[in-house]
Amino acid sequence: MSGFYGPTSRATSGRRLRVTLGNLQPIPNDIDTKINFDTETWDAKDEFTNGTYTCKEEGYHFITCNLVLLTNQQVFLIALSIKHNSSFANSQYTESITLYPLSSIRTTDTLHLEVGDTIELWTHQESGDYSYAIGIPNQPTITTMSINKV
Repeated sequence: MSGFYGPTSRATSGRRLRVTLGNLQPIPNDIDTKINFDTETWDAKDEFTNGTYTCKEEGYHFITCNLVLLTNQQVFLIALSIKHNSSFANSQYTESITLYPLSSIRTTDTLHLEVGDTIELWTHQESGDYSYAIGIPNQPTITTMSINKV
């Protein structure tokens, strides 16, 4: 593999993780829900398990997350949140919108992680009693989380 500054490899380029959701996941009304990623595109240092990234090397990490919702009615609130050590580190909110049938919400952050720190992606939706599904079968690149060491 060759990069802008010369030869690179996944192990040395800072790329840590890219995971995707390839199946539908119900999102209940008014309940924080962890995204259960089911496909690893890469995991350079074996840091991802059971929907949680656990840092093995201290430093700053750039986190990019994208969520696609499938629905057919008005939404009052959608939140996409990065949790760092079980506390909300960054959240992106969209309020009072109508989604037909797909809509995307994205959040990014750069966090300083220590060895053993964890990162998870959570969502929350409020629409009354309707549940959403995220991810689309046979489209595993729609709902994603990527982490790169910077």
